[in-house]
Amino acid sequence: MFHPSAGARQEVDCSALGRGGLLAPETLASREWIFYGGSPCRKEMWRKLGGYRAEYWYDTQDLDFWMRAMTGGFKGYYAGRVIYEWRRSSTGMNERTSPASRVRTRVHNIAFYDRFGDGIGARREFLLNAISHREYDCAKEMAAQLLQRRRPSPLVLFIRVAPPPVIRGAHALWLRARLPRPR
Repeated sequence: MFHPSAGARQEVDCSALGRGGLLAPETLASREWIFYGGSPCRKEMWRKLGGYRAEYWYDTQDLDFWMRAMTGGFKGYYAGRVIYEWRRSSTGMNERTSPASRVRTRVHNIAFYDRFGDGIGARREFLLNAISHREYDCAKEMAAQLLQRRRPSPLVLFIRVAPPPVIRGAHALWLRARLPRPR
């Protein structure tokens, strides 16, 4: 796929996402990945999945869509060639995708990691990512799921029982403790 950026054409190589012409969910579950406008699909699949979810309409809609598609048994194909071009813009949706938004999308699609990767490891990682991006409700959701799966730790127990303002305060103290002290 190409995207014009600052007047030059730049290729975005997505070959690591596929294997043998298909998107490889096991590979995708083992790393952080972002789709760049990758939702061309058959109308039947779109209808069955209900299209894009409203909460992701402006940033991680493709990521959410394909995680739901693969979890639901659909296959994605890697074309291996340019099928469209898009113009990168400082005000476009591709510039507004935040790490916090990607954390929320992954948390809400945890079934993808259960099916194709390490669901427990993903929950631990997403809990920490959610805290670092101040997505305390997502962190609480991951803590609850880890406890249901009998994976307690002091942090998981604290996140599960503490209200978001307490988690926010503890996070702020932890960040302050990590800052280098002036000499």
